[in-house]
Amino acid sequence: HGVIIGYAAAGKLAGEENAQARDWGQVCSLTDYACFIAGLPAITVEYVRKADGDVNDKSFQDVFSTYKDEIVTAAREFVWTEAAYAKLISTLLTMDDTNAVNEWQGVIQRERRQAGFIRYQLDRAARAAG
Repeated sequence: HGVIIGYAAAGKLAGEENAQARDWGQVCSLTDYACFIAGLPAITVEYVRKADGDVNDKSFQDVFSTYKDEIVTAAREFVWTEAAYAKLISTLLTMDDTNAVNEWQGVIQRERRQAGFIRYQLDRAARAAG
């Protein structure tokens, strides 16, 4: 599989000629949030990297720093099928007009209220990976 180097490059591949890295970083983050909610590994963690080719460490702040290696490994090892893509697309289509920061903050708040929520979602992703 090919890796897209740089968030702006992802935008350009999607047809947005004047793509800005910050905007497409948000698109990637929302896509990974949809994966998280759907119980799938984070697709853009594997397929869209920073301009230097590394995984974006800013994606793993707060409670997510504990899970970084697990999330990256699951994303790398997952084989995307038509059914998995369909599940991701279905989840994206049901999401409200929102932003990634708010959605991930909601996950962190839920984890603080309901310890184990993130673990449960990551375990769903691991089961999806088979």
